[in-house]
Amino acid sequence: MRDIRKSEIIEFQFQGRVLHWLKEIIAEKKLPFDVDQEVPIRTDGKLLRADLVIYGDKNRTKTECIIELKRPEYNGYSLELTDNAMRKANFLGSPFFATWNINEFVLWETFEEGTPLLDRRRWHKDVVAIKRIEEVKRRGIEEKLKKFLREFLTKDFVEICYVKKEVPTLPLDLIFIDRLKSAVNSFYIRISEDLQEEYQKSEDFKQRLNDWFREQKWVFEGKEEDFDRVARLSVLLLIAKILFYNFLKLRASDFELPPINIPTEDANRFKTILYEYFERCFGYADLFKREFIDDLPFPDDVGVIRQLKGFIKEMELYDFSKIGYEVLGSIFENLIPDDERHRFGQHFTRSDVVDLITGFCVKRGDERVLDPACGAGTFLTRAYMRKKMKKSGKRHDEILSELKGVDIAEFGCYLTRMNLAIKDIFGGFRSNVENTDFFDLIPIENEKFDAVVTNPPYTRQEELEETFASSAYKTKLGKIAKEGGGIEIGKRMSIYGYFFFHVIKFLNEKGKVGFITSNSWLDVDYGKYLQEFFMKSFKIVAIIESKVERWFEYADVNTCIIILEKCSGKGESRRKKNLVKFVQLNKPLKDFIDMKNESERWKSINKLIRSIKSKKKYFEDERIRIYPIEQWKLWEEGFDEDTGKYKGSKWGKYLRAPEIFFRILERGKDLLVPLEEVADVRRGFTTGANEFFYLTEEEIKRWGIEKEFWMHKGENGNWVPNYVIKSPRECKSIVVDPEDLKYRVLMIHKDKEELKGTNMLKYIEWGEERGFHERPTCKSRKRWYDLDEREYANLLFPERFWDRFVIFNNNIRIMENKNLYGILCDDEVSKPINMLFNSSFGVLLFEIFGRSSLGQGILDIDVWMAASLPVFKPSLFISTQTPLLIDNLSQRENGSVFEELGAKTFEEVALDR
Repeated sequence: MRDIRKSEIIEFQFQGRVLHWLKEIIAEKKLPFDVDQEVPIRTDGKLLRADLVIYGDKNRTKTECIIELKRPEYNGYSLELTDNAMRKANFLGSPFFATWNINEFVLWETFEEGTPLLDRRRWHKDVVAIKRIEEVKRRGIEEKLKKFLREFLTKDFVEICYVKKEVPTLPLDLIFIDRLKSAVNSFYIRISEDLQEEYQKSEDFKQRLNDWFREQKWVFEGKEEDFDRVARLSVLLLIAKILFYNFLKLRASDFELPPINIPTEDANRFKTILYEYFERCFGYADLFKREFIDDLPFPDDVGVIRQLKGFIKEMELYDFSKIGYEVLGSIFENLIPDDERHRFGQHFTRSDVVDLITGFCVKRGDERVLDPACGAGTFLTRAYMRKKMKKSGKRHDEILSELKGVDIAEFGCYLTRMNLAIKDIFGGFRSNVENTDFFDLIPIENEKFDAVVTNPPYTRQEELEETFASSAYKTKLGKIAKEGGGIEIGKRMSIYGYFFFHVIKFLNEKGKVGFITSNSWLDVDYGKYLQEFFMKSFKIVAIIESKVERWFEYADVNTCIIILEKCSGKGESRRKKNLVKFVQLNKPLKDFIDMKNESERWKSINKLIRSIKSKKKYFEDERIRIYPIEQWKLWEEGFDEDTGKYKGSKWGKYLRAPEIFFRILERGKDLLVPLEEVADVRRGFTTGANEFFYLTEEEIKRWGIEKEFWMHKGENGNWVPNYVIKSPRECKSIVVDPEDLKYRVLMIHKDKEELKGTNMLKYIEWGEERGFHERPTCKSRKRWYDLDEREYANLLFPERFWDRFVIFNNNIRIMENKNLYGILCDDEVSKPINMLFNSSFGVLLFEIFGRSSLGQGILDIDVWMAASLPVFKPSLFISTQTPLLIDNLSQRENGSVFEELGAKTFEEVALDR
């Protein structure tokens, strides 16, 4: 364990550094403030000291704010700390005080008599994320701290104190979440340190911890973050139990539960007494049971115990039943660390999205419903209410018996159990939530489900393999896909795809599936596996996207809702005739839902679902766009008759393309062919070591590299440099000008024996000294320095677009790297294709066939997407006028889409414009 005394010294030193930074900022910005540290305050015969004081004038006649500065393991919201800070502020007449544990800065109002403490909170700022005060010496942390202080003094503090700007009052829900987050972030630090110490000295504890990690299917490498993860989970579960105990105390008077009052400050005795309180909650043993994670060593630190006692006292002020499932879900998302949430792809699903999915899938009151990735339990909670509203007459415990949740996160499972338990605390509680990996579950034949609804994790397969550190995991997922869908899956399939393959085993015939997933499967190559599986095993009821909002605020991903109905075996004719509805919402989902009460809410959901299902032809108004298409047409579109296999197609166009696009396709069906029928489309080369292969002519001359390795002979026999385009931004017009290109690429096709005596060999040996030959891409080649001979492409097609859409004419034989694709075709074909792609219709094609990357507006077009782009048959364009038109078009400089259209906003260049 680190030296606490040393930490206290560093805390005092850090206080002095903050004072120095504040003085620097005040002088630099000529602010009317002054600051001091360790300001003495005499009260009740005692001498107190304020860590830092901000004065409103240079003469120090008016105190504006005091700052109580603590180490990261101190909770900035603890009653002891805030009461102490407020007392000092009162004596100094300061209207504001702040508590700052370096990570979180909280500004409070002092003079609000009779106002609860949390209602006095004016401002919260997450500053940094460190565990030990020693980390403030790190350069990156110091820069963040100084930046925060500069913004606080020059903007936020001035606006709050002088401009009297009204700080928006945060809802209690958000304050509550910040309060819990602060508690978790402070308590877990000491627990983690103690765990590491116990792990080093106790073989028994080491074995138990390793066993527990294996049970969770987590990787344990003995790293600090492993101990942090366990410590954080133990704190999360302890806090959840305290919250639920207080809820029962408030809402179940028959239980006669007393307030938690633990007089001892001994760590072990404290925990023993706390669980004695929990044991009074008869009938809820599942929510208070003690497992390994609950019996981790508790910090033997009086300061930590006092903070925890203060936290327990404060939690008594909350009526947990009024917080509700939305906030529980937000708690789940906000309290799980960002890196872990990303690794597992865990994001809270809004209740309006959940209700739409549930409305499609739960039609009666007696369905058995499964959520295989239940998170905080929002899907099951809303399914409970849906079943209740169907007036099934079933008791609370009977409804619970028809709901099953599964989640790999223990904290999520606990919140799900709580969410369901509070629906009727006297109705009997039956926990049907399993903390396990869904892929380990085996379906029971007579216990299948009528509906499976979920928001599965979106993590890529390779990230999950890293998390579980099991080479067998990939094999297991592949086996699941083979068993569930009879399909061999490609390597790039995201984890959510495998949920579909496993879910079908748990589903009754005609059972419904409702998922919200990343929408990438609609347009990427691996999406073909899901498309094929859906069309062979389900009636695809609806695929729904929003045009105007992202359904996950914190997830960097675009999403869609998928509604399916199991239709396997002899249901082929019904599947073929099924009318798939591609739905784009032109208004926020909440605009469709009446939020007055549960009854009106479900009525409006039902109305929206009926509207979607009733449309037999294309429909669009200001609120919604629906494109119906027979399922057999989707199959034919993606089926390759030559290979007899389903190769996939882009379904995203049915959600986003304007109606005129489909009219063009229909009228031109005999005039259009895929690009791959008239040209070969290849990826540009990946060097694996750009700094070795790409050189400027100055660098080439400095090395004295012989011309045969960086030049080639042109058609007239003259030597021409091996020009290479690294980025499309290097080119200003359709025809590439070599003068715009900075780099030349080395093309070395000889063995080292043949290179003896050349400067080229010396350069290769220099590259090997730097380890370029050991890089994976280079190492995979027969000669690591040989990029292989390749034919020059006629056209160069960028892999991604932002605001400029240009396909380049490569008549001067330039090499393309991995940021571009090469299009190889006959010369007389290349010009009309280039003219088409550089037209407005070409831009329309790219927008429809491309994929918006990670919700950031960049348009990605994979090589297979480019190959599938429809082009007019070249024979239609071959005329005496075509070359002249193309030459004229090629001479002009190309601007962004905004410049080309004379537009200023994104709305002006939208597809439907």
